[in-house]
Amino acid sequence: MPSAETATQVCLNSVNFLGPVTSLLLFDHDKYLCAAQGSFLRIYNLDSHNDVNICWKVLKLPFRNRIHGMLACRDGLLIWGGYNIGLVDWKTWEISFIRTTDWIFNAVELNTERDFAFVTSKNEVLIYSYLLNKNWKLSCTISCRNSPLLFFAALHLADDCITVASASAFGEINLWSFSINNPPNVVFTFDSLSGHEGACFDIRFSDDGQYLSTVSEDRTVRLWELKKQNRLLATGFGHTARVWKCRFLSNSSLVTISEDLTLRKWVYDGVKLDNTETFTGHRGKHVWSIATSKKHDLLFTGGNDGAIRQWQVNNDTDTYSFYISSIFTGDVSLSSFCFLSVNKLLCLAKNGEISLLDNKIWKPMPAFSLDSEASALCSWENMKLAALGTKTGSLVIFDYDNPSACFAKKVHTSKIQHLYTAYHKGFYYLVSKSFIGRNAYEVYLHQLSIENGSIIMNMSLMLNLPATFDPTCLTISNDLAFIGSRSGSLAIYKIGQPTCLYCFRRLHEFDTIYSIIIEIDIENIMNLKTVGRDGLVNMFLLKLNPVELRKIASEKAIEGILSGGIQFGYPEVNKNLWVWGFHASNFFLRNETTGTDVYTLECGGSHRPWSFSMNQTRQAFAFYKSNQIFVNDSYRNLLECNKVLRKGSHGREIRAMSFNPEGTLIVSGAEDTNIILSLFTKEGQINTLNSVKVHNSGIQALCWAKDELLFSSGGLEELNALRIVQGPGKKSSAARILHEATCAKTLTKSKMDGDLRITDVSTIKATSWGKDIWLITAILSDSSSRIYLYDEGKRDFQFLKGWDYKSCCLVSVELFVFKNRVYSVITATDGFITLWDLHSQDVEKTPQCVWSSRVHQSCIKSLDVRFNNQNRKVSLFTGGDDGAVCHMALKLNIDTEMKTVYVEELEKFSLPEAHASSVTGILQLEENLFLSASVDQRILTWAKREGLWKVESENNTFVADVGGMFSQGSNLVVFGVGYEVFKINKLL
Repeated sequence: MPSAETATQVCLNSVNFLGPVTSLLLFDHDKYLCAAQGSFLRIYNLDSHNDVNICWKVLKLPFRNRIHGMLACRDGLLIWGGYNIGLVDWKTWEISFIRTTDWIFNAVELNTERDFAFVTSKNEVLIYSYLLNKNWKLSCTISCRNSPLLFFAALHLADDCITVASASAFGEINLWSFSINNPPNVVFTFDSLSGHEGACFDIRFSDDGQYLSTVSEDRTVRLWELKKQNRLLATGFGHTARVWKCRFLSNSSLVTISEDLTLRKWVYDGVKLDNTETFTGHRGKHVWSIATSKKHDLLFTGGNDGAIRQWQVNNDTDTYSFYISSIFTGDVSLSSFCFLSVNKLLCLAKNGEISLLDNKIWKPMPAFSLDSEASALCSWENMKLAALGTKTGSLVIFDYDNPSACFAKKVHTSKIQHLYTAYHKGFYYLVSKSFIGRNAYEVYLHQLSIENGSIIMNMSLMLNLPATFDPTCLTISNDLAFIGSRSGSLAIYKIGQPTCLYCFRRLHEFDTIYSIIIEIDIENIMNLKTVGRDGLVNMFLLKLNPVELRKIASEKAIEGILSGGIQFGYPEVNKNLWVWGFHASNFFLRNETTGTDVYTLECGGSHRPWSFSMNQTRQAFAFYKSNQIFVNDSYRNLLECNKVLRKGSHGREIRAMSFNPEGTLIVSGAEDTNIILSLFTKEGQINTLNSVKVHNSGIQALCWAKDELLFSSGGLEELNALRIVQGPGKKSSAARILHEATCAKTLTKSKMDGDLRITDVSTIKATSWGKDIWLITAILSDSSSRIYLYDEGKRDFQFLKGWDYKSCCLVSVELFVFKNRVYSVITATDGFITLWDLHSQDVEKTPQCVWSSRVHQSCIKSLDVRFNNQNRKVSLFTGGDDGAVCHMALKLNIDTEMKTVYVEELEKFSLPEAHASSVTGILQLEENLFLSASVDQRILTWAKREGLWKVESENNTFVADVGGMFSQGSNLVVFGVGYEVFKINKLL
């Protein structure tokens, strides 16, 4: 390792940033989309049919401020952010920029060549000229006599006149204008608009300048008329949080984005502003930016989660309804209904009368002569067959093109309650179910085929059900039948045999399994997915010889319940999983693969009778209410309507993030309670693989034990073990993170503290306790510490012992081993750092503090510990709430009887106010080199030369609320609200 005199010099080069998308712009006839994130401009080719190459170009800008706006001009791309304005040349992609005198809100390109107008926070308009030598020149400044504190301002150019709409902090919008041919120095306002009950965050003129839209912190969008008289036309209500941006689609329609994560479309009908469509898909909080393509009827949004999403508007929908009396002849009651295909709805009356809705036209069908009232109905979608059951247990299977050619059989001894269908390799499979007693059911599996136009029943077999097994769905794969149950169980039968081969319990705890999807079925190994009422989509690896069912993924990214799912794809398109269900009174369809809601529909909730059918270009939903059947047809291309151009991460502040020991995977946890597993590429890209939600409060800490195992902690005393499951061939790109075990809460206090947090955890292998045993030290916000043992084989936590420090909150902990004894370094909010001998082999002996020192005035926010077992030196680096950084070097000595440890202080360095804010990240790169990162968004490089620690260099990061940093090899990652990846380049 280099000596103090030869300490390595390093420089940091930012190569990737994922964080809030602050601006979006379409240009070149909507062929390209430009997205601004931090100092990066990413340009997407929307005509590309290859999702991998859709990001066409990445530019890194030289100034520090985030990009808040962009405008496509004749000579290039005009950008502005904070006090900076710049122009990116279309040909060379070089940027020329200048720093202005005030914050820029909006800009327009003037009719004269290379001239631009910018409106600032002082209610002034600056006219700048872009010279041939690529320099900027301020031509003139036009001020408004009324100059309040502005929250936003917008410009509109019509002929040679500029109109300015500026919003004050009190919600008032001032209007003023001037001619650019002979601009005055000072302009008076000609009108003001009042109505908002809070600050306005965005103002937009319609293309012709005759209308104005505004959005505000009062959660409303307002439409104003400017053509005749300046007046409020309508106010739109619907957002549940602050509204950030608005855009016109036409003079009577507009879209808005909000802190509540929704994109909403509004239509003005001459009286009111109606919210006609709502789109959701971003994570966390805030959708920050939006771009509209009127040419393609597409919208693009960028969120706080770093994701860029594409949405299709102007989707054709059609809703209609029919009274039951108009469907059937006579006074009859509806028994059931189901879709035969996306455009055919079959309705069954209790007396056996049938009517078919085919493209909005009802076609009566010959009634069946039933032995009792009809009780159940189902179909094999797109296969022309349907089945009905009666109250006396009879079963009727028929072809709806020829109902008279039906097959009828008395099967059950009581009412048939439900029917479930599946089709596989030319055979039609049907499960019929009747209730025969408490938690007891009579269930038959039928196999049918069509021969010479006749329906033939090849098999009708009563199944021996596992205890309390209530079937809810059916899937067939080769010679096996998979049946889900209402209690979250999965039963597997060999077709033709009544006995259950295997039954797996609690796949969705005790919630219903509504769909089973077989992905791969080769050589007794299957990949299958289950969709449950609990909102989870679980993926399992099933081995049949010997039998083993292992969960490899679990996703829950929606609110509400799931009621079904289907997976399909098309040539050159990967298979996507679509799920549907209910949230409150709404039905929703969601693309679970991309995490995007396709649409929602008000229907009253899941308690009403309903049916759903879908294909790639059309979706149909029907429900029963007030003696009517309502049908909603939606014409959406599912593979085109809602896309993800760039995947995001957490939409809230990241609290913990780190590499696995191998350095190929990254795990992160945030305030949104999600834990995300990502793949790290050599180019510095971090690609999300999957996420798991096992915490009920924000994540506090993540700690790797090994490449396949890590531990997470959070509020409410939550401590969990998580498992990394590798995909086929143990490829990291197919890895998944799963919840493995939860630690039971240990009540060491007389009262339960609902706000008690496990602030940090650290672990080492405890071989003295047995194979695959891990020793975990957890520190808590009530100043207590606990030691647990985790047994990988049993997947179980065992509490070993606990002790108290003082009364202040503990913040960080690191473990190391010296002379076969485990030591912990613990920091606290009182500014002290302590060293503890844990006496881990003696359960009865309380851990002993062998050294302590106060290194900060208040909370120690960051800690890095390095122990050299050869020279017995402990190197401690800390950063504090006081903005200081500190380094201490200790040496451990032990007496000859190996009982007492003595700590010798070799060095102590502290620099107060090294940063302007809390130092939340500190990292030792070499013995004489370390980095510090702070909430002030600065990264300092420190080197020890001639015995003194000094700042070698300073870098800025676009990550807000920096929470920490970590490294692997030459890669450094800084995280907080998003993350930024740097390459550590060593200079000779």
